Amino acid sequence: MGSVFQFQKFYLQQSESAMPLTTDAVLLGVWAEVGESGTALDIGTGTGILSLMIAQRYPGVMVHAIDINEEAVKLAESNFENSPWKDRLSVRKGCFKELEEKWDRIVCNPPFFRGSPSRKSGTHTARQIGPLSHTSLLNRAPVLLNPGASVSLIVECENDRKSPPLNQFPELRCRRICRVHPQPGTPAHRLLLEYQKSGQGDSGIEETSLTIRNEAGQYTEEFKKITRGFYLQA
Repeated sequence: MGSVFQFQKFYLQQSESAMPLTTDAVLLGVWAEVGESGTALDIGTGTGILSLMIAQRYPGVMVHAIDINEEAVKLAESNFENSPWKDRLSVRKGCFKELEEKWDRIVCNPPFFRGSPSRKSGTHTARQIGPLSHTSLLNRAPVLLNPGASVSLIVECENDRKSPPLNQFPELRCRRICRVHPQPGTPAHRLLLEYQKSGQGDSGIEETSLTIRNEAGQYTEEFKKITRGFYLQA
């Protein structure tokens, strides 16, 4: 049986078949810069949380979502239909590798889980890395992006590396990176990344950091500030 998470302007139905709501998704939803108009693609939408957050933040953007999990697609469709932005939201079943359309922005919260399979097939599909790794996404992104368009994602930090291999995708350049720390003094455990389809000029990389909780385990003021438009309480 699913649960419901209430945000300020919408509620999110969840189920065991789709990736549950995580802080990672919320962070990406508030950090990604989409622009005032155009189209956005949410790859591996799950419950539809990223699409809903983008629709709330950017009233002029049409948001399209895709997922290979049929139950997740049905769940996202229900969440979209019950939101204030249903006219700007759509979802379909499919794999991003099969898409031919071009987009102004792509957002994705790819799975990190590499462990043994879940007993629940739907959850297993959502959590296993499989075809939706950040590497496969970034290799495919140039085909799906309009000139100058960007892709934003959140990835796991491995082995306490300070930087990912930013230059391994020749048709993309990293424009923004935010290192996310669980608490003060701890290594970054997540990286928020924005890559732009290669164009003219190179303005360098904008680097920032964010700490989620303080020493007492409470949300930091910076975390409260960036999520203020969504959480009922932070």
